[in-house]
Amino acid sequence: MKKIELKPFLLIIALIISMQISSSCRTKKRKSEPKPKPITEIQKPVSVNKSSFPFVIESNNNKSLYSEIEKWLGTPHKTGGCDKKGVDCSCFVLQVYKNVYGIDLSRRSVDMINNVSIVSKNKLQEGDILFFIIGAANRISHVGIYLKENYFAHASSSKGVMVSNLDESYWAKSFYKAGRHKKVK
Repeated sequence: MKKIELKPFLLIIALIISMQISSSCRTKKRKSEPKPKPITEIQKPVSVNKSSFPFVIESNNNKSLYSEIEKWLGTPHKTGGCDKKGVDCSCFVLQVYKNVYGIDLSRRSVDMINNVSIVSKNKLQEGDILFFIIGAANRISHVGIYLKENYFAHASSSKGVMVSNLDESYWAKSFYKAGRHKKVK
């Protein structure tokens, strides 16, 4: 029998094994991961100071509405005013609707009723607009935004932007109608 030389045979096997090892260590190209959404598409969490309101704000409440109203609380009343230095009732409602719902309402409270569908007092929902007739004028002279549990936010001529209750005798006797904008659910 012929003697087979093991040296070249082992050399060839070692070469094949080293080639296999070096080729298997290559980094595989990864599938691209989905790109994160741009910051403008991510909804920012809304924080509401629960002590600003005389009721519990729950997870199903419109936190954007409460957050926006909270920013206005304490703003002084100013006839014809439309910013946080001073605001009247109609512009307060107008600004909240614009900032929360993206809805442009009429500037005057007496005209806002034309922007809504009338709803009964016992069917009020967050964001409904409340209309009041105060004094002998016999026309709409005040507006506010319904919150919940008969509370509403408005710009009082004596105390500025505040939260009041519809059951208070002054507001109960002055309440005229309530309305809901078609874009507010």
